[in-house]
Parts: sequence; structure tokens; C-alpha cells
Amino acid sequence: MSSPYSLEQERDAKQAQDMNIWKSMVPGRSSVNNIKNAEDFIAFLTAAVKDRSGPEMKNFYIYLQDCFTNADQDLDGLVGPREFDALVDEAAAAPRVFGFAPTAEQMYMNEEERFAARLQ
Repeated sequence: MSSPYSLEQERDAKQAQDMNIWKSMVPGRSSVNNIKNAEDFIAFLTAAVKDRSGPEMKNFYIYLQDCFTNADQDLDGLVGPREFDALVDEAAAAPRVFGFAPTAEQMYMNEEERFAARLQ
């Protein structure tokens, strides 16, 4: 069965979904969610890795902490296999918005394959 959408339309829809996930994270804790374009995202990450005690790394750490907290559905401070799968998707939303990471649909044939790969 073929999709009524072109691959480009599907990619754009997934990118919009990733952007919505990315922006729906806890607002105001990290400036990562306020980055508007790929160039600014690269500059932010470059600054973060150059100065591990700088404000960019602090904001990146908060962003990743928020990803972890959102994935920890049972609030036990641990992420199990299903929660890890959600954590990977949430953390990957930011680079996906700017085209720096493939979608799960591009990497895996189905949900079972994705989950099995992330268990390794």
C-alpha cells in the first residue's frame, strides 16, 4: 500500500512532529529549545564542547537532564528499555529538526527493529 504523501512530505511532517516534541519540553530551563536555525545549533554545540564549564554546556546538560526526566515515566530515577527508547527519541529531536540526524523511520524498518537495536 503506497502512502498518499511523497517521501518529502512525510519527512517534513516528521520534522514538524520532532519540532513540536522538542518545543513541548519543559520551557525556560534550557536555551536549547530557543535555537532557531542549524547554524546557531552548531555554534551552540561547538561552544558547549569547547568550554565544559561554560553556559552552553550548562544549558546542554539541562536539556539532556530534561530529556531524561521526561523519559523516566515511573519517576524512579532510572530508565528501563522502553523508557530508554523514548529518551533516545526525545534527545534526537533537536538535531533532527535541523537535519543532523535521521528519523527512526529512516533507520529502522519497524518499531520492533528499532527497539531491538536500542537494547544492544
